[in-house]
Amino acid sequence: MTKATKDYYQNNKEKIKKSNTEWAKNNPEKSKEYYLRYHRYRKYGIRQPEYDELLSKQKGVCAICKKSVPILAVDHNHETGAIRGLLCKNCNLALGFISDDINIAFSMIEYLKENQ
Repeated sequence: MTKATKDYYQNNKEKIKKSNTEWAKNNPEKSKEYYLRYHRYRKYGIRQPEYDELLSKQKGVCAICKKSVPILAVDHNHETGAIRGLLCKNCNLALGFISDDINIAFSMIEYLKENQ
């Protein structure tokens, strides 16, 4: 960011904020898409073309349950930050609840097998 850009922003924060808020209100779908793209890049370092490539490789479905949902979350290794794939909300939460522990996942499978 150039000094001129920083200076403009510093001198016009309220005007910019108001303009952005009005745009978001008038363009809810575009605003939602913009936020998702921004969030993915800021949190995971993944841009839209990379996301689209993963989505295509997974044929547009969750990498675990294979369900098609409108929005898939970016799944990543919490230690390395490496992106593993795209997951639906439920599968992403399930992995989080078991702390990505393979032993817990196997125990869950055994439990389900024994109790069907």
